[in-house]
Amino acid sequence: MDEKDYKKNVVTRHHYWHYGNCINKIELNIINESYKNWDMKEINVTSCYKMYNVGYNLGPYDDLNYLKNNRSLRCNWINDEWLPLWGNLTNKKAKLIRSIKKYWLYERFIILNLILNTYYIPKDIINLIYFYL
Repeated sequence: MDEKDYKKNVVTRHHYWHYGNCINKIELNIINESYKNWDMKEINVTSCYKMYNVGYNLGPYDDLNYLKNNRSLRCNWINDEWLPLWGNLTNKKAKLIRSIKKYWLYERFIILNLILNTYYIPKDIINLIYFYL
């Protein structure tokens, strides 16, 4: 996936994502963070005042319970179901999600293997089950 696919398939208005909020440099200095670590884009408001675009936020249509209860006090821009702009952070997230999916696929395979080997099932049927997975 590249930046074009990311904008077209992941953070579309169809999925209720909108271009996120902006924060100022003072907020980042207070929490001792760099905008580069969060893949933010720098916006020059005036010659001495800069703001940073935080990425994409889920629209106000979403009213899930965990959005109200699990609030970050440190990085307030992630409280509204946040996705970063395309960059290093999105690649790290993709690797993490792939590894989680791989882990659970392996765990399901082990459980299925135990179930199929516990009961007498002909090998042909077992091969068909594995083929359709």
